Amino acid sequence: MGLAKRIYVIDDDEDDRMLLSQAIGEVIQGIDIREFEYAYNFYLEMPDIFSDNGSSMILLDMNMPKMSGLELLREIRRSPEARNIPVILISTSINQRMVSECQDLGIEAYLKKPDTTAGFTLVADTIQNCFEKHFQ
Repeated sequence: MGLAKRIYVIDDDEDDRMLLSQAIGEVIQGIDIREFEYAYNFYLEMPDIFSDNGSSMILLDMNMPKMSGLELLREIRRSPEARNIPVILISTSINQRMVSECQDLGIEAYLKKPDTTAGFTLVADTIQNCFEKHFQ
């Protein structure tokens, strides 16, 4: 029996969190989806979250108040508990400098934040492919 799949959806937009979680749940059966409104809240709980990380991933919005997705990504990569967790970043815009920095920090993908059903399904498919790559 494989490890349970878990994804942390971190996005300050409640509607986006709901739509992303719904799309992920439709594409990946049996996944445990945990939502966080802010990167900073996730950061505060990170040591406890990843004490037993199993097969976890993070879907992270880039632009958030208090702590950006990039700032959280840097902290994730510094953390002994979380540094190997796959991270997919989403953003409303694609800034090449930021994409390059995120790639240097070892992200799985940097996707434009979806605004259509097909776009949300693409994000969910990308997550499924990442799970297959890392945990099977």
